[in-house]
Amino acid sequence: FQWDGRAVFSEMWVDPDDGHSGGQEEASPRLLIKMDVEGLGAFDLLISGSGGKTAMQVNCPRQVAAFSGDISRDLGEILQRNGLTPGDIRVSAMRSPMSISDAFPNLFQEVKNGVDVKV
Repeated sequence: FQWDGRAVFSEMWVDPDDGHSGGQEEASPRLLIKMDVEGLGAFDLLISGSGGKTAMQVNCPRQVAAFSGDISRDLGEILQRNGLTPGDIRVSAMRSPMSISDAFPNLFQEVKNGVDVKV
């Protein structure tokens, strides 16, 4: 897609009921968005919900991470405007791209038993 005149490649991974809580809490959704923005570089955005709060981890190019305070504040405001309670919001320079297995540690255990694909 095009964003502010820049070409963006993106992929999205979603687990609507992430089981990382160990069964003690209600299952929570988890979403990983990977983007490559022309002229800026790669971004990883991990969003998860727990305890009624929405947490975000943003890994971005170093030149974007320089504005991490502004980005964290703006993301919190976007969550609030959309009826969500912000949790921990972290913005940092990407050291390496986040792997799918890091974002969804139970994914490869579930694949052994079957695959659930929803569109």
